[in-house]
Amino acid sequence: MPPTINPFFSFQNISLHIEQAEALLVPREEGLFLVRESTNYPGDYTLCVVYQDKVEHYRVMYTSDCRLTIDEEEYFTNLSQLVEHYQTDADGLCTKLEKSVPKKGNPEFTIDTKAFELAGWTIKLQDLQLGEVLGKGEFGEVEKMILANRQITVREVAEDLNISIGSCHSIFINDLGMRWVAAKFVPKLLNCDQKQHCMNIANEMLDSVRDDPNLLQRVITGDKAWVYGYDVETKAQSSQWKLPHEPRPKKARQVRSNVKVLLTIFFDCRGVVHHEFLPQGRTVNKEYYLQVMRNLCEAIRQKRPDLWKNKNWLLHHLNAPAHTSLLVRDFLAKTNTLMIPQPPYSPDLAPCDFFLFPKLKRPMKGRRYATLDEIKTASKEELKKIFKNDFLKCLDDWKNLWHKCIISHGDYFEGDKIGIHE
Repeated sequence: MPPTINPFFSFQNISLHIEQAEALLVPREEGLFLVRESTNYPGDYTLCVVYQDKVEHYRVMYTSDCRLTIDEEEYFTNLSQLVEHYQTDADGLCTKLEKSVPKKGNPEFTIDTKAFELAGWTIKLQDLQLGEVLGKGEFGEVEKMILANRQITVREVAEDLNISIGSCHSIFINDLGMRWVAAKFVPKLLNCDQKQHCMNIANEMLDSVRDDPNLLQRVITGDKAWVYGYDVETKAQSSQWKLPHEPRPKKARQVRSNVKVLLTIFFDCRGVVHHEFLPQGRTVNKEYYLQVMRNLCEAIRQKRPDLWKNKNWLLHHLNAPAHTSLLVRDFLAKTNTLMIPQPPYSPDLAPCDFFLFPKLKRPMKGRRYATLDEIKTASKEELKKIFKNDFLKCLDDWKNLWHKCIISHGDYFEGDKIGIHE
């Protein structure tokens, strides 16, 4: 007898934000529920259930053997079994599941895998055997060679398989969707613990923003960077149009100038809060950074009186030794300054690195400034050109980067094409 095909969860509303899910759970009848895709843990689900006029959210996790669980004690092969279990008994949830929110759109279906196995419709993995490739130069044979050696050339594959370079190139590009890329330089190759630490911080921040949607509006973030008297313009900046008969434009190889000044800057969603330049002859040590923190507090008192009065602003900076020194930490503790965590070796998660410094330095590349005063004046002028909406967008981008960090399992992701579905 053929396997039973059950209607696919009328309670599953897939692509929903937390606010959209809570808006659907009305009236607030105890036990009213729905299941949606998790925004913080891509690939998992979230069970949303009404209890005492509030919506509780439970993470539904996939295990390594593709089973589902909420408490890591009870395991289920699909969502239907999970829901049926908690409709019978709360079993650790705040309440039993009583009534589901109807799913929007056309009904879908799922298959009872156990019924399929009993009916003989499935093939066990251990019963499968790889056979011979049918003909030379087959798609699978090309893919096998590439996966064995990612640096192999199209010509080498074509010669080994005795096929044309054109056909081989078409398999590379059109069939496999591959492209030749150079390895990207990163500050440090992260180990498993460091990657997990990055993911933990990203999850923690996403949870905090979910609980307090206005949290990022109270964050003041900052860092320091060298600004040069001459910085080499980018390849894109030096590009220009040319006619077919004209020679290609040329330029001499150049390097950054020795004339430079260190800029320390802090900003929030409304713009720059404080900036200062390192005096000549000084180095960035704990005493200098302590004075920077005092100057920052005074700038907040003057420019952000609302944050200063409520004492609810949050500081975000990197983990440099001067920043984490006991002297600075004691000062921040005495002023009751709350901190936003920053994972080490992760510039792709620092707003100054992915937003402010590129925005400041790019227009200055290719220009020459003879003195430190000229560099400082130009830097201030470029900072004034950054719009408030750019600062707001930066904070929205920051949330997306936390999602990318989780999807990338804590590894560097700058330059990678990663789709985010909240």
